Order: sequence, then structure tokens, then C-alpha cells
Amino acid sequence: MKFFIPYADDERLAEKTYQAIISFAKDTMRWDVKNRKIFKISYSHNGKNHIAEVGRITDTNGEPVIAILESNAYLICTPNRGVQRGMPILVGQEEAFSVIDFDECSTDPETRLKEIDGELEKIQKLFEEYRSWHDEKTQKTRFPPGKYFDYDKMVEKENELLEERKIVKKRLEST
Repeated sequence: MKFFIPYADDERLAEKTYQAIISFAKDTMRWDVKNRKIFKISYSHNGKNHIAEVGRITDTNGEPVIAILESNAYLICTPNRGVQRGMPILVGQEEAFSVIDFDECSTDPETRLKEIDGELEKIQKLFEEYRSWHDEKTQKTRFPPGKYFDYDKMVEKENELLEERKIVKKRLEST
């Protein structure tokens, strides 16, 4: 997807606004901020999964996400949290289980649906492999060398993809 900032009328204004948000975050947080353009982040906080996507309302404070930055933590910037005033919404690096940059995501619903299905297929293969390592009698999992993954995070990722798949499928059916 092409980079954008909500409410910016053209690319020049979007880039200028983005750089101003980065500058404000650096001043507010006293951290270096990368110039990475993040479109969407999925994360877990206090046992609850969240998704923040540029241009959509965040469930954290009910405001639209204007930008997502990367620093010592991920910084979700909304009008009152990181854009016009205040500190951004902080997401620890360890809390994030999916980060998608603008240039990595597809706007075409058919293409995105295929991408999601491919990711879900990979997760299913990992689950099958995981089951082969799990001993039902002892209820222990013996990971082969170099073959460890966080099962709970994979379940979260699968659920996130299934939810996104529903949204994309609905969008595809409405066109």
C-alpha cells in the first residue's frame, strides 16, 4: 500500500506531517525514532490483543491512528497521543507479534486474500510440526535443536489473520 497520512491531501503534505510527528516524538520521548513507515501493528497488552492501523480508530483511546513509529518501543500516534499533544501510545517490542510496513501490504483485496491464505497455510504446517514434537502421555514438548516457536503467539497470529481474512473477504464481496 502506498504511504499516506490521514487527512493529508497530497504526498508532500503527508511526508511533511510525518516528519513533524517524528520530530514531536523525539522531543517528547527523548528517543531516536526510525524513519520506518509502519501501516499496521498487532500486539498483546495485559492479556488482550490489539490492532492499530493507520487511518482506523484505535480501541485504546477511540481516536484515529495517524502514524505508527518505531523507536525503543513502537509509538502509536493519534491526535491527542503523539500528534498534537501528549505522549504516543507505547507498545513494547516484545508485545508486538506482527508489524506491517506500508510497502509490504497489498491494497488489492484478491491479492491480500491470497497472501493471508499463504500465511495461514504456513502457520498450519508449523502447528502440524509442533504436534509431532508433543508427547500426549507426558504432556511435554521436545523441540528439535533450532526449532522453537512461541505457540501462544502463533495462535494469536492465526486469529488475527482469520479476522483480517473476514474483513478482506467482506470487502471483496461488496465490490
